[in-house]
Amino acid sequence: MFNINQTVKLSQIKDKDFIVKLKTALQQLKFYDGDLDCINDDLLLKAFEKFKGYVHLNSPDLWGPTTQAALERVTSVKFSETNLLPFTYLRNYKNTETIDVVNTNVVKEIQQILKENGYYNGLIDGKNTSIRKSFIKWKTSNNIGLPEYVGPQTIQILLDLAQLKHPTPVDDAKDVYKLGEKLILPDRVVYLQSSINFNGNFTWSEFTKFGTRVPKTQEVVNNIIELATRMEDVRQWLGNRPLQFTSAYRPADVNRAVGGVIDSQHVHGKAVDFTYEGDLNKAYEIINKKWFGGVGDGRARGFIHLDTRPYQARFGY
Repeated sequence: MFNINQTVKLSQIKDKDFIVKLKTALQQLKFYDGDLDCINDDLLLKAFEKFKGYVHLNSPDLWGPTTQAALERVTSVKFSETNLLPFTYLRNYKNTETIDVVNTNVVKEIQQILKENGYYNGLIDGKNTSIRKSFIKWKTSNNIGLPEYVGPQTIQILLDLAQLKHPTPVDDAKDVYKLGEKLILPDRVVYLQSSINFNGNFTWSEFTKFGTRVPKTQEVVNNIIELATRMEDVRQWLGNRPLQFTSAYRPADVNRAVGGVIDSQHVHGKAVDFTYEGDLNKAYEIINKKWFGGVGDGRARGFIHLDTRPYQARFGY
């Protein structure tokens, strides 16, 4: 692995282990939605640039100690460690699809787990056709539903099976699912990378600016949960594409510093400003028709504002 403490252009880094770790970290933060492979590609470079812009770090194409510290603070990835937890690709696989179309890296890890436990005796070659028969036989013999499909339940069973050969310390195993640092709320302790709603797409990190804006009242927490629930609908309206929040909950002092209105919905945990990689004009048209509450037209500045006030409001910036 290259010297992790040096400052270098990301495009020049060829270390395969580092690239997988960086993609994993950016995927946890929802800046990257590609394959967790070891290829330093344009998708990674764009995601890296977005992350650095979001946290206001200079030199969007440079990797260095400050960038490393920022990523390690808000994700489970530790760049200075030699390896990630075993079966990284499988742990980060979020799709539900047939074994025939699962990507090569995930197939290799499935092959390894089944081979180590006596369910497969072929090569670990990443070929779907090699594992298909053994995979279906394994699922059928263990009464696991939908024998041709790889999805969350199957992945968890595979990882449990892998524990027999690759035991993981309990605390680390928990951190695979409860990611990042803890966030202390009035009624609970959560993890920054845990979903606000069960199986939801939005995390506490996204709504609290990586944990730097901590809600102090139960009312604000409840408002954030309601808003996150409704934003799931928005995500579906827009073709289930990832949304990038430019602003969500703001404490009063932050709101003053950014020039927000005194009684901003952001202060109450009721508002988000967001953008995404689709047609923002088309998105606004869809949302304007369907959203009950406040809709702010910030398209000229690259975002849309939504809030959950109890009446209809439409305004511009």
